[in-house]
Amino acid sequence: MLGPRLPWIAAGLALVLTTIRLDFGEPPRFDGTGYAILAVSLLEGRGYREINQPGAPVHDHFPPGYPLALAGLWSLTGVSTAWARLGSALATVAAVWLWTRWLSRRYPGPLVGPLALGVAANWTWVANGGAIRSEPLFLAWTMLALILHDRIDHAASTKTMLGWSVALGACLGAATLTRHVGAATLLALAVSPLVPLAFPTTRSETGWSLRLRLARSSLILTTAGLLLLPWILWFLRTRRAPQAARLGGGDQGLFDLFWNQALFYAVRIPDTLTAPVLEVATVFSGRPSLVMAATLLGVALTSVTLLGIFDLIRRPATRPAGMVLVLTLAVLLIWPYTEAGRFLVPLVPALGLATWRGSLVLGSRIGRRLPLATHRRRLLRRVGLALAAVVGLATLPYTLHTLIANRSAALRATQAPFEAACAWLKEHVDPREGPILARHGGDVYWRTGIPCVEPDPDHFDEQVDAHRITWILIESSQFARQETHPLLALIQADPERFEEVERWPREGRQAAPLVRVVRINSSKPSTIDVKGPPP
Repeated sequence: MLGPRLPWIAAGLALVLTTIRLDFGEPPRFDGTGYAILAVSLLEGRGYREINQPGAPVHDHFPPGYPLALAGLWSLTGVSTAWARLGSALATVAAVWLWTRWLSRRYPGPLVGPLALGVAANWTWVANGGAIRSEPLFLAWTMLALILHDRIDHAASTKTMLGWSVALGACLGAATLTRHVGAATLLALAVSPLVPLAFPTTRSETGWSLRLRLARSSLILTTAGLLLLPWILWFLRTRRAPQAARLGGGDQGLFDLFWNQALFYAVRIPDTLTAPVLEVATVFSGRPSLVMAATLLGVALTSVTLLGIFDLIRRPATRPAGMVLVLTLAVLLIWPYTEAGRFLVPLVPALGLATWRGSLVLGSRIGRRLPLATHRRRLLRRVGLALAAVVGLATLPYTLHTLIANRSAALRATQAPFEAACAWLKEHVDPREGPILARHGGDVYWRTGIPCVEPDPDHFDEQVDAHRITWILIESSQFARQETHPLLALIQADPERFEEVERWPREGRQAAPLVRVVRINSSKPSTIDVKGPPP
């Protein structure tokens, strides 16, 4: 019906929706500020350093892929959040085009339309598509990897196959340098050619010999490894705890972590494909019966998705997407952070495809118990199209609601107290007084130019003395059900030492997060014992 025009239509829809949602003048926040600061450090020739902190220590948390891309863009345009957001939007649009192209080769005809347009209109992609974050670039790399994997499968000669394998390894190395979870995608696409050798039901698949399959996998891993080697050596040089050290359960234990993460993602996967309805029911309702009902519904819907994932792996044409889902979700189940479901954003296309396939498998099994109908093939085709429309376009109402309600402006309004606090600090604080103590020091530095130190409640007095700290900025968490700031108890219990100079909002309690600016009046050490994890 739409044929070769569908990728362009889906990309155009993504461009329109993402651009409408964008606020080009909005400054970066949270992780986005960290990426921007690293990009400026690279642009100024200062290396990969946290220039927002005293002494500008080397950075080893975010991989350098996105900061390098951002620095390259800003070398042409100047440091501009508008250009950074436009670059992210174009990366998201490219990801939609690539995914639709990959999908069209597997499901020609009208089935592809709703699934492709559903990705372009997905509320999480529209919300994050223009963000100063690594997700948009990561989306483009992973979708390109699927296209390159397809080229390898259809290579006309061994030489061509090996050449595309090198290209795929480079693409996956770049994806992993953009987000560390790309290692799961790297492993998935590298071992995907070996799956037929492990399962007897797929031994009849035509394709390359064992030797060529191993060569293909080895080339992908080797090429990606060469790209990742400098970053790995940088890790070893800094001698800090890498992100991989956080895998597992920590104090709560691996089993408890796995169980909690499984329940969390069972609820968030359906929400990611539709709207945050189950999140509202489980997090904000406060009604145990509603929480239980929403959790059970989420588990049931996610079970359909899991059924579809196994169906994707069983089919050679869709196995790469299924393998990426399995390995990435496995990592998320043992990663002790959730970021309110943000880690599911790159998986939206494959999750939608898996949910559609799962609903088809479930429907076919139910249909076997029903009497045979005339024109069965035509009926199944119509059912498949209907399910594709439901799965793909279920997100559209909420996406349109966020655009009509100008959700981006509402979210920015919640940051007004923080912006006001930073403006006050920039006007009233002399940088020679020492750095500011702030949980999100990068955000404060980006707005004020004053170096910042992140608080460590267990070594608070040492921090104050070492950095000659006079000012503290305290803000509430952006996530629901988070503990209060660990320094609040210390400050409220010692009013002689700590003076609250300003607070926003100044009167009453509003939906916006409360922000305080506190001044330390003396160097007298506190006698209050503050326990708890660092913020």
